[in-house]
Amino acid sequence: SLATDPYIHWIDRDSDNRFCMILDGSQGTAANRVQVFREDGTKVSVVISNSATAYLASGSGAAKDKLRAITVGDATFVWNKEVVTALKGTASSYTNLTTATSLPVPATGTVGHYIHLTSADVGYPTGVWEILATDDIGPWYERVTTDQDDSLIDETTMPIRISYDPTGDGGDGEFTVDYETWNTRKSGDSVTNPGPSFIGNTIDWITIFQDRMWFGSANKIVTSQAGDLFNLWIDDWQTTTDSDPIDLTLPGDGAHTVEFMIPVDDTLLVIANGARQYEVKAPNSFTPGETNILATTNNPVSPDAKPVVMGSQVYFTSARGRFTTLYEYFYNFDRDANL
Repeated sequence: SLATDPYIHWIDRDSDNRFCMILDGSQGTAANRVQVFREDGTKVSVVISNSATAYLASGSGAAKDKLRAITVGDATFVWNKEVVTALKGTASSYTNLTTATSLPVPATGTVGHYIHLTSADVGYPTGVWEILATDDIGPWYERVTTDQDDSLIDETTMPIRISYDPTGDGGDGEFTVDYETWNTRKSGDSVTNPGPSFIGNTIDWITIFQDRMWFGSANKIVTSQAGDLFNLWIDDWQTTTDSDPIDLTLPGDGAHTVEFMIPVDDTLLVIANGARQYEVKAPNSFTPGETNILATTNNPVSPDAKPVVMGSQVYFTSARGRFTTLYEYFYNFDRDANL
């Protein structure tokens, strides 16, 4: 019961476990929005939440045009290119809230009360902290969501996660489809810590690179915190750290939007529409202060075929009337540039 124009994604865990995932989006019944088959055609059990079903069904385009997926380990992230991202949440009202510029250790006060730390203390960034204990044994505090509007990422507008459990369904293996849990804002407000710049736009591509999740949205490239894939907020609005999210804009004239982001060697290759390619680079490590975007080549790209990495080369296609051109992107040592 496959629909017309599904999006097909292969999951290659190992030589004995290769799966063909067929995403139907708004086509077919809810039970068939996500179907997974082994190489021999055996259908694998899929458990999908109603909310994830609604996300796949959003929009009017065919699944092959609006859905995209990447697999990292046993997790596959699927995003809908027609869903506009958003924040949510009203201001939190913490009772028994006091203001301080430092947090005593061990804690003093009453367990369950809150302290609004207005300046960073040793080991404690700014934000609202709940008192957990007042004896000699910690932990004494836990940072909670800031008491401001729009401190939550609306998970219904963000990529969903498909996880594989090889022991599920009686040992035959099982896939679970549901929303991901994204970190809340724990410092600042909508001015000092507004969240990722792609909010209010759709997500065009995501990838994992340098221990961060990277989002391509229109002409923006945004990352998660280093080592925390689902944290899109600045840790302390008063002080930028190397692990904070990176937020960049594609350079140059014209309305260029991200089509693909491909990790290759120590570079993130960005292929945009409007016949533009860029490289996201850093002299030492990828941090907010050191990361920059360099424009490289100007070749048209087809959005219908994902680029493929072979060694240090990247291959992508471009439609030319009745024909297709295949481009090879590689480093030119003679020119100290890429082609």
